[in-house]
Amino acid sequence: MTANGMIQIGLYLALLLSLVIPVGNYMAKVYQGETFWLNRILGPVERLIYRMLGIRPEDEMSWKTYAGAAILFKFAFFFLLYLMLRIQGILPLNPQGFPGVSPDLAFNTAVSFITNTNWQSYGGESTMSYLTQMTGLGVQNFVSAAQGMAVLVALIRGFTRQTTKTIGNFWVDLTRSTVYILLPLSFVFALMRRTITIDNFIAGMRDTALVVGMIYFVLMGSAIFTYFISLAKIPEQLILFLGSVSVPPVGIIVLILGVYPMPVLDLMKVSLNNLIKVVAG
Repeated sequence: MTANGMIQIGLYLALLLSLVIPVGNYMAKVYQGETFWLNRILGPVERLIYRMLGIRPEDEMSWKTYAGAAILFKFAFFFLLYLMLRIQGILPLNPQGFPGVSPDLAFNTAVSFITNTNWQSYGGESTMSYLTQMTGLGVQNFVSAAQGMAVLVALIRGFTRQTTKTIGNFWVDLTRSTVYILLPLSFVFALMRRTITIDNFIAGMRDTALVVGMIYFVLMGSAIFTYFISLAKIPEQLILFLGSVSVPPVGIIVLILGVYPMPVLDLMKVSLNNLIKVVAG
């Protein structure tokens, strides 16, 4: 390894470790319901979600109720996503006229995305409609990660609480994971991607002559929306939307943005240690 490479790794680790405590403290405040600066901006969003879904944040759950809510949430989204995949041919936002996918592919894709696995055995730009990409697969990239974070926090509470039989409220933990952690980070990365002019149109494919004698089909999908809700699997969302063999714009953009997500994901992982310490008291 070169000296330059060692210096870069050292700086990366130093930056990562310097942020562990503040980020872990922030996440602890989120899950403990404490007041912090983002409450002024996103607090109304959190409260609106509670009112719309009839959630009472002060009502905590036993481990059985919490687990039941998590399982119910998972199964509900599985059936919704499976149904969307099967009938996408008759749903809107499908300018290419893609038919519904086969039962086996729909089952495999639904199971993969609700578990945050994101196994993809199809070409995104040649199989899935914009509606499926945005409100089906893209949303699962978000809520499946939020559910995993919520369950982790409940596990921490289960280990640390000695005088109570409750471990929190699943719907509250899910909402806070989404609103205060994933949403702000995803917003920042969406702006980064938009600065390099990733298209954000709802239109069908266009053909354009980029090289003499050759015609290329250009996908004009709402890629930014998909990227906006894809924090859990950056930069794999690039491939999710455009397909593994796409050239415009994956070839260049992966090189430019591929390194951006890694510090964020690594930071969230290592910050969990401080989160456990703070929640455990």
